[in-house]
Amino acid sequence: MIDLGQLKNKHYSIKLTNGKVLRIKPPTRAMMINLMEMTKADTKTDDEAFNELYSLLTDIFNRNINKMHFSKTKIENMIEEPTTALYILKDYLQYSFDIMGE
Repeated sequence: MIDLGQLKNKHYSIKLTNGKVLRIKPPTRAMMINLMEMTKADTKTDDEAFNELYSLLTDIFNRNINKMHFSKTKIENMIEEPTTALYILKDYLQYSFDIMGE
């Protein structure tokens, strides 16, 4: 039996630089579509791709249950290195796919 209440209560955790652990809800359907669109090879410039990446991370971080709000600028300052931003995105996606498969 699938218990939708249990799936709803699973959260992705990430420790911020200040030591606070942020608990983030799984992605919405719209977020999953944006993620899939982002992975398609196209003619985006680096600036456009990074802008999309940080916008998506902002949406993800703002799905937290800690009631914290993040601006895109705050995310960009907190996660300056694009490879770190990509790592977080990849890890969040993997976690989301794992709980969907349970």
